[in-house]
Amino acid sequence: MKNAFKSFLLAFTTLIAGVSAFAQVTTSTLSGRIVDQSGEPVIGAAVLAQHLPSGTVYGGVTNSDGRYTIQGMRTGGPYTVEVSNLGYQGVTYTDITLQLGQTYIQNATLNESTEFLEAVVLTASPTSKFAAQEKIGAATNISNADILTLPTASRSTTSAFPRPFPVAVCLSPWTPLRRFRLSFPLMMSVSQTSSAAA
Repeated sequence: MKNAFKSFLLAFTTLIAGVSAFAQVTTSTLSGRIVDQSGEPVIGAAVLAQHLPSGTVYGGVTNSDGRYTIQGMRTGGPYTVEVSNLGYQGVTYTDITLQLGQTYIQNATLNESTEFLEAVVLTASPTSKFAAQEKIGAATNISNADILTLPTASRSTTSAFPRPFPVAVCLSPWTPLRRFRLSFPLMMSVSQTSSAAA
């Protein structure tokens, strides 16, 4: 009796685990290999799949073996799959339907194109788009005098104003008190008079 109960419990647990694992998958995958007329892989071929009811477009590019994989696609269909590459004639496949959780294999053979491409001429102008008359976005010009009077990184407003008043600084208990006069920009004049003379 114990063995029958254990067997039933094991079968029930396996069934529940299998159903929950299958319920996790909500998409499909499109995969395949693209080759030329001689069977050599076509590297860098573009594969575009369009789900016609929604208009969603998925894309992929072939690797060095001519293989591509597009994951996370909507299930169902119909799909239109277009395969193209420079120097080859494009191929279009229609009425492709994807099943839930499965990989649909769509291989293709591309024929060489006999059309010639026209020359492309690129021209550039020496002026920059960021020239003084054509600035893009907000801009502020700050002079050297403005930089010296702006607050420092500490954002203290007291650092924005020059300090002509004397500041006494004691370096150690054994050194005599010296007076410093601070003025900006970062110039410090030291008075060698001791505190007793002041």
